[in-house]
Amino acid sequence: MSVMRTELRNIEQSKPGSVLENARANAKNPKVAIIGFILSWIVFFLIKDGLPDVAGLKPAAKTTIAIMAWVIVIWVTDALPKSISGLAIPLMLIATGVFVKP
Repeated sequence: MSVMRTELRNIEQSKPGSVLENARANAKNPKVAIIGFILSWIVFFLIKDGLPDVAGLKPAAKTTIAIMAWVIVIWVTDALPKSISGLAIPLMLIATGVFVKP
């Protein structure tokens, strides 16, 4: 029983906060985290909506490339914890319509 209480206490203490709090907790530069977070969305929308269509490339493929670029910027700058960005990938694929019901 005491092991369970200790585990619950550890989980409560490690709750994720804002991008700045996560950066400070992991000894990262908060400015780099904020810039990386903003830059990742700029890269995402530039690739998804800003680039011209390529012959033979479906819109879903272009969106997938934009999501991969978003993830790369997030991971390189440590703007979000890896677990959150890992969960965001399938959510973004579903939200952008890459995965559709057959």
